[in-house]
Amino acid sequence: TGTVLDITERNGQEILTMPGDVLYLDLIGEGGSGYLWAGVSPTSSTCLTLKDHFVEGLVDVNASSTSKWWFRVEETCKVNLQFDYTTLTEKPTDTFKATIISQ
Repeated sequence: TGTVLDITERNGQEILTMPGDVLYLDLIGEGGSGYLWAGVSPTSSTCLTLKDHFVEGLVDVNASSTSKWWFRVEETCKVNLQFDYTTLTEKPTDTFKATIISQ
């Protein structure tokens, strides 16, 4: 069993982990805007396994939307993690990027 690491405030950083750790990411958006946080990288990986994903307030115009992810680190590795705040037809207006280094 590993440690739960909140990586929400670690945009643009290298994050050192160990196999068994769980990475938690909470990204905020604008409800009802048509934008959502979409996973860009990695598209597949033996390093990270998606354990859970939860979205709230995506269509509520009067609220913020939240997208929460939990990833389990499965092995020693180095992988880039990226999420873009975007629609299906427009360029991203925001990006979360981090390099996960598991030792």
